Amino acid sequence: MTSGATDVTGAGTGVVTFTGATTPWSLPTETSFRPVVESDIWKLSGDTLYFFDQHRGLQVIDVSQPDAPVVRGVLPMAAAGEQMYLLDDSHLVLLALDSCNRQDGTGSQALVVDIRDGKPVVAAPLPIEGTIQESRLVGTALYVASNTYRKAPAENTTAGEQWNGARWSVRLI
Repeated sequence: MTSGATDVTGAGTGVVTFTGATTPWSLPTETSFRPVVESDIWKLSGDTLYFFDQHRGLQVIDVSQPDAPVVRGVLPMAAAGEQMYLLDDSHLVLLALDSCNRQDGTGSQALVVDIRDGKPVVAAPLPIEGTIQESRLVGTALYVASNTYRKAPAENTTAGEQWNGARWSVRLI
C-alpha cells in the first residue's frame, strides 16, 4: 500500500475500520430490505392455485386434493396478458393488455382483484398508458414499465399522419 492510501478492514455488516486519518463509520446493523418479486402466470398459496393465462383468464383452483383439483372461480379475460402478483390472502393484481389496442392511449391496465372465497372479482381497474413491457413488485409497491406511440404535432399537413417513436414510462401503483 502506498503512503496516504486508506486501508479498509471489517467483517460483514457492523463497524468498518479505516486505517489512516479517516474517521471510522458503521453500517446499519438492522437493514429493512424490500423483497423484489417478478410476475408469474401462477401462484400457490396454501391449498389454492391461482392461474392466469391468455386463453381462460384467471382461474382459482383448490388443490387440497392434488389428484382431484376443483376450479372454485374464474375471471374470464381472453387474450389479456400473463402477469400476476399475489398481494395477500384476499387480493392479487393482474396486468392486462386490451386486445383491441385502444386509441385513447390507455391500452393496458392493472386490475386489483378480490379473491376472497375463491370467487375473483375486479375490485379496482387502473389504466396504464401504452403496452406493458415489464413489471416488479418491490415490497408493497408495483412498478410497471410501458411504452406507447403518440401522434407527432402536424408540421407538414401534406405528409399525412406521423407518429413519435416509442415512449417509455414507469408507473408506481
